[in-house]
Amino acid sequence: MADTLTINGVTIPVVEAELHLPLIRGTRLMYLRIKGYKESRVIELTLGEIELPLLASVDGLDRQRVHVRMNGEAYDDDTLGSDIIAMLNNDSTEWTCNMEGVGDGELRMDFRRIEGRRYRCVMEFEWVYFEYEDDDDGNEIDCDRAGYEEPVLCETERASGRAEFSTMIDEVNPLDERD
Repeated sequence: MADTLTINGVTIPVVEAELHLPLIRGTRLMYLRIKGYKESRVIELTLGEIELPLLASVDGLDRQRVHVRMNGEAYDDDTLGSDIIAMLNNDSTEWTCNMEGVGDGELRMDFRRIEGRRYRCVMEFEWVYFEYEDDDDGNEIDCDRAGYEEPVLCETERASGRAEFSTMIDEVNPLDERD
């Protein structure tokens, strides 16, 4: 099977996928980076610090599912007690799909062991980015009702897609490698 990343209907081949599951302060966290190229552009999807409190060992990941809302609540079919507690931001690519500023949506990811710590992962996601809208003077305004006093988050972009990839899973904390 080919490794692919589809975002908003555009499918590209995955050239690199990293999945790290370090145990930090007694809690298993998930960090994911999927990288592809399309027409000499780098396309990258990064997710980080998704808490998996019910995963005691990486060896227990086979046939498990992460299924979580962007507000951190897990769906009933989530088998790992997932919670999104923070997201990574990678500004080194021409286009990065990450979850900084996401206000709504969901993420579902299934894991199937191929051999040892090599897994086939299938992820589906849909989220909406929000930001505060400003008027010409830099004052935050309501997108729908001009003159409304409180600042309001306004939808700026929707992202949805699917990724299918195989990768070795390790327990390295990728944040330890950053300086």
